[in-house]
Amino acid sequence: KIERTKHVLVMGNNGSGKTSLLRVLVGLWPLAAGHITRPPLSDFVFVPQRTYLPHGNMREQLIFPDTKADAERKGVSDERIMEMVEAVGLTSVVLREGGLDGFKAWHEVLSGGERQRVAFVRVLYHRPAFAVLDEATSAVSQDIEPAMYAAAQRCGTTLVTVSHRESLKKFHSTVVVLDGEGNATVHEGDA
Repeated sequence: KIERTKHVLVMGNNGSGKTSLLRVLVGLWPLAAGHITRPPLSDFVFVPQRTYLPHGNMREQLIFPDTKADAERKGVSDERIMEMVEAVGLTSVVLREGGLDGFKAWHEVLSGGERQRVAFVRVLYHRPAFAVLDEATSAVSQDIEPAMYAAAQRCGTTLVTVSHRESLKKFHSTVVVLDGEGNATVHEGDA
């Protein structure tokens, strides 16, 4: 059971069904058998390991799929966007690439870890009820990763994470370990 503010970490060996579980949870895959009870799909944002970077300026990467006009309508200023950028350790990258109005072939310019931090800014910007993170920080250094998770929790988003990193346990109140045979072990914690 996934509840608001009860962060869940899903772990297990490769091929144990972690990603499949997340894809069913967010409605990307149909449920083959049984029943799933979840909040409305509109409450979820799915963040895959590989970040989609559309054609557009840096601001558009950070607030995707919104536009600058959408951000303004929501009352989100460029200064606020830069605070989100700072929270994930991306400020120097944004400045290096021409600021929020910089326009590049982002898939060629940004490293894997930088792309994943862009995806985390999107979580901070959109503030979904649930962020489903599928190895979403696998390319991020472990020195910035804790700040990213803390920022997402501060904005009130409940995290459902798939990762192999033991260091993420402290950010999750429940750890689910899949064994690849259809069984799960659930450990409750305090995060």
